Amino acid sequence: MTSFSRALHFILAQQRGKSARRVFDNPLSISAPGGDFKTAVYTPENPVRHPIIFLHGMSPLGIHDPRQIIAVRALAAAGFRIICPEIPSIKDLKITTESIGSFAGVAQAILDDARLCPSGRAAFFAPSFSGAICLKAAAMPALRDRITAVCALGSMAQVRGSMEYLFLSDEADTYARYIVLANYLPLVKKYRPLAAVFAALARDNWNESASKNPRLTGFTATHDAETILKKLSLPNRKRAAALKSDRSYRKEVFAELTPYMERELEAYDIVAVAGSIQAPTLLMHGISDNVIPPGESLRLAPHLARKRLVISPFLGHADSAVSLKLIADVWRLVAGFAYFFRHAAR
Repeated sequence: MTSFSRALHFILAQQRGKSARRVFDNPLSISAPGGDFKTAVYTPENPVRHPIIFLHGMSPLGIHDPRQIIAVRALAAAGFRIICPEIPSIKDLKITTESIGSFAGVAQAILDDARLCPSGRAAFFAPSFSGAICLKAAAMPALRDRITAVCALGSMAQVRGSMEYLFLSDEADTYARYIVLANYLPLVKKYRPLAAVFAALARDNWNESASKNPRLTGFTATHDAETILKKLSLPNRKRAAALKSDRSYRKEVFAELTPYMERELEAYDIVAVAGSIQAPTLLMHGISDNVIPPGESLRLAPHLARKRLVISPFLGHADSAVSLKLIADVWRLVAGFAYFFRHAAR
């Protein structure tokens, strides 16, 4: 199978939500520094020698999110064994430096397992924030010679710009903003009581979206944030309301929180380590992405030695599903994925 036919198989399987190619799934546990990690493995018949390690995004369902399962099965339809470790901190919507170490540790364990990874080499594939984690891991001395390729969908160059966008832009995705607020408000004492509100708002937002998504079943809208808000003092309720709707107030809060975010800002500075990434890297971004703006991929690309950059009007945030309405743009997407598959298979 050529790299272009792999790309077409992947895109069509993603569009249809299924593939004619048989794929066998197998749950297992991988021991690595930090504990045992739940892992799902999807294997087609006669897979490519080098697997793809797929890192899930910030979903409460982790590796069991049906949207991810469609994506990984589509990748398997392209001929690769897909290995999906679940990182608890990411599943729990936590923005933490420990996620990088956890993923790097489990990736190392996968690469060292001759049953899962016979060649000792693999590619990385991840959306959004998790894409930054994969890029950071791909730059590490212990891993960089063993990564065949990286695909980062809707990822970032430096977390500072993404955080500022989510705090300040009125167009920013509310679910992502609530996650950021829930993670960083506890860093300043006077905002600490508000963290539970925004964690609940993130869950309510996710559940409402899930209840309307035909690919997700069994979810209903929740209103947990309302219950928590009622227990807050009046001044804190006013602060919560201002954080939701007042850009100027969010700007003040962001300025207060920034000095306490330095650890994460440094850890997720991908530009600083991009020169150490040896693997050919596909940066793919939706032009209207309202979680991480496409400017992040545009800023990162010049710092990578081997890369392909695709900015498309037919990709949502960290979404590998594409619209087939405009053939010219679809061809650019096919060429981008073909670039990734060509190097992932070598």
